Amino acid sequence: MTPDKENRPAIEVRGLAKRLGDVQAVAGIDFDVREGELFGFLGPNGAGKSTTINMLIGLARPDTGTIHVGGIDCSTNPKAGQHLMGVVPDESNLYPELTGFDNLSFCGSLYGMAKRDREQKTMLKECEYNGERSANEESRNHSLPAD
Repeated sequence: MTPDKENRPAIEVRGLAKRLGDVQAVAGIDFDVREGELFGFLGPNGAGKSTTINMLIGLARPDTGTIHVGGIDCSTNPKAGQHLMGVVPDESNLYPELTGFDNLSFCGSLYGMAKRDREQKTMLKECEYNGERSANEESRNHSLPAD
């Protein structure tokens, strides 16, 4: 019997596994996250936390297993559930050797933004990133605006 929508977990993971070369980064994990539940990954370096998150948000494909987010099968169609998720990394994921524009373009490519759209400076305006000069500086020269 299939659970109805009200009882279905917001995130459902079954048998999720991923190898990175000779390393079994994630080994057949199962978990559910219910709506409104606070959930986190704890473990030592190399335990597979980042790899699991990358599979959940569609940046890496699992070798085996299933991922359902909001009832959407993200293991076969990872882009389908991305509009339901947001991720806040614990560290900056900017590449300091890239310009601000190149960092935005790279992030856009990870989320499927078309190359012609990434190449247009309008992307900077959408992100409220102003100034041609700062767009071409290395990102190590940037700081976040104060609230």
